[in-house]
Amino acid sequence: MEINKTLIIPCKDEGMEFEIILKRFIDYLKQDTEIVVVVDDESDSTVQATEKFENINLLINSLTCYHLEKFSIILLLFLLGFYLSASINYVLV
Repeated sequence: MEINKTLIIPCKDEGMEFEIILKRFIDYLKQDTEIVVVVDDESDSTVQATEKFENINLLINSLTCYHLEKFSIILLLFLLGFYLSASINYVLV
């Protein structure tokens, strides 16, 4: 079956109780929906809960705090530039 939708579930140390949640998602969702569980590292307790399910895609986040800070600064500068250009256009009109 072709995948038409993706459910992305960010997790942090959810533990084995997360199995119950995954089971409910699998029972509820149609077969055209893939489930992606995102964790920050391999030692996260959520990883064990996902191992029992064949149809769960596990994604281990490779971004570090440094990358997130760098991205935040770039985004902030972009938004500031956008704001300033909008302000200049407003003054000129």
